[in-house]
Amino acid sequence: SDRWSGEWIFQVKHRAYSTRGANAVRTELKRTLPAEVTRILNKHHHECQNYVAITNCPLTAQDKDELHARLSEISERLNMGYTPDEITNFGNRSDYLEMKSLMVNEHNKRHPDSLTEKQFEEVNKQVSGQFDDKFRLNDGTKELLQYLRDNGYKTGLVTTRGANSLPRLLKMHEIAELFDVVVNRSDCKEKKPHPQPIILALEKLEISPERAMYVGDKQVDDIISGNSVRMRTVLVNPDPVDRYCAQPDYHFATPKELLSLFQRR
Repeated sequence: SDRWSGEWIFQVKHRAYSTRGANAVRTELKRTLPAEVTRILNKHHHECQNYVAITNCPLTAQDKDELHARLSEISERLNMGYTPDEITNFGNRSDYLEMKSLMVNEHNKRHPDSLTEKQFEEVNKQVSGQFDDKFRLNDGTKELLQYLRDNGYKTGLVTTRGANSLPRLLKMHEIAELFDVVVNRSDCKEKKPHPQPIILALEKLEISPERAMYVGDKQVDDIISGNSVRMRTVLVNPDPVDRYCAQPDYHFATPKELLSLFQRR
């Protein structure tokens, strides 16, 4: 159509967003886009009526975006004064209790008006659920779970999410019924990368580690944990595998790619 007529430019931009968070990288991409297009036009002297940027960074909100928004709101209500980048760094921890402790302790180092973790938790409960719209499943997650269930596989979820928000989020995305077993933060004394949560899930599923596969998006927490009990491990993350960290048996960018593996079997 006339709407898409003219010259095109396609640009591929890779971003290692696992350390900074997808929200921060998305914001940066949008902010720098006009200048980037201008730079390309000036450098290559190429006309352009249609510009397409291809990136590995998810452009829809996910788990970390809900978390970032919630921690930002807590910081604002308690006058903690954290910047977006600082919030991202806190949120990169996999365990909420660790995030809470770090945010409170760091605030108390900087400011004379000390806060307690109890105060932090009270505000967290007040804002819990306000940012659920920012939580999105990765591409192919629901389809993968449904395929596994339809084909007789047992499924379990091991998460550092707490019992307060987890049932609500699972119900919202209509995947609560796709898990035989759910192990949340409060079910175990230890947390990943300690294998206790995975061992508990395996016991409830009545499956030996050798006959199970563990899927996670973090090498440090998930792959270390799964490898320690000799499960087959799958890293689902668009970033390259860190060769100096625990190595997964398989690596896929999205759950949709993992689904294709099962469908080929």
